[in-house]
Amino acid sequence: MSKRLKIWDWSRVRAFIFILFSGLIGLLGPGIAISLNQIPRPGNLAEAEKMMRVTLSERALPEGADPVLLEKMLLMGQVIMFYDHPKEIPWMSVAGILIRAPMEKVYQVIMDHPRYPEYVPMTDGIDDHKLFENVYQEDLHLKVKLAFINYRMDYGLYSYRQPPHRLDWTLAWGEFDRCVGFWELIPSADQKSTMAFYSIYSEPSSRFLKMIYSREPTLEMMTNVSTATMIVQAMKAEAEKRQGLKPVPAKPLDWPGMEKVLTSDPKTLALFLERGKLLLLVPGPTVYLVAGTLLNSGIQDAFRKITDFKNYPQFMPGVKGVKYLGAGKNGETYRWDLEFDLAGFKFSQSPQWQYRFSPPGLVSWQIDRPCCGPAPGFWKLIPLENKTIVFNGTTTDLRSIGRIPKYALSVEPTLEYASLASQGVLVLNSIKDKIEKK
Repeated sequence: MSKRLKIWDWSRVRAFIFILFSGLIGLLGPGIAISLNQIPRPGNLAEAEKMMRVTLSERALPEGADPVLLEKMLLMGQVIMFYDHPKEIPWMSVAGILIRAPMEKVYQVIMDHPRYPEYVPMTDGIDDHKLFENVYQEDLHLKVKLAFINYRMDYGLYSYRQPPHRLDWTLAWGEFDRCVGFWELIPSADQKSTMAFYSIYSEPSSRFLKMIYSREPTLEMMTNVSTATMIVQAMKAEAEKRQGLKPVPAKPLDWPGMEKVLTSDPKTLALFLERGKLLLLVPGPTVYLVAGTLLNSGIQDAFRKITDFKNYPQFMPGVKGVKYLGAGKNGETYRWDLEFDLAGFKFSQSPQWQYRFSPPGLVSWQIDRPCCGPAPGFWKLIPLENKTIVFNGTTTDLRSIGRIPKYALSVEPTLEYASLASQGVLVLNSIKDKIEKK
């Protein structure tokens, strides 16, 4: 088969890239047209805080949580927190990364707006206008040039700066129905590194994007996570560069070490999971996802329903059929018939995995990756009083699915993080609904 894409493939590639990056740009900017409808400026700090009340009440580290656990997870990869029930908005995602630089230095990089075009993707410039102490209007100018997308856009934000650990913002002008977000910086135990968290939630005014999001609900989550992942990775690279540090190669997946971290502090985990989902993404190839949630169920019942594979087609999106094939050398063999639809691109798989069941705390199997050898898959259940903490570990070789996903990931690698994260949240939501359903 020719290594070049066929002519008919290019039309699908264009559509796929356009849909994905239309959503991505919807989070970074308001759209192609410039809107000058200025939201009235805050007159004092109290008014500014009222405008930013959605994010000011959110914290990456819950009250009472041990930051040591969070730092251990960040040493293994990126952390995504998916809040199920923040105030006034339906959900919010927060992307976290560990930066090898002190908190004050990281904050300087975040606020170095004149140099953003050097290290922040698609940013052409930011104009700062001080309104009063620690409150600014920031007018952003973006120059988008990705694959078949090439245009400029502009929009404005009101920001409330609390150096050296916090920055919140809300919409000042632009084609959004709503745009809010925050940076939060937490020093590491030795004060030499920084746990950096970036969150953004946007509701674009574009009828086209609203139509796409209504048809593809996970796409909104994907674009949100991809944006946040792209930004924290850019800040990490720049901050460590200014510290004179060279990039460190990604550590390979350490499943025994990961299991030890996940089971080390159930109470702190519960504080995170009471707000929503907690995701850990280990760099690839391929990116490995560990996704966790808190179930209002005992561990025995949770284990029984999670391992009832033949029932999955009734409640799990994308699962068309599950067939038991018998006992094998490495466990009980099941064939999964899977079908997915991503931004209009459909693909299917029928993997066969051999499972080992260790009730009530662990289900494990091996995932065969065409690109880079086997990887573990697992369900890990941790009892907590009358509830259960559950984690699912998995990965997918998205590049082997077809030319279009492969090309999209070559244009923007963070889409791999976003795709796995959105799928992980979808799986956990489905499992949680099934187990907790009365």
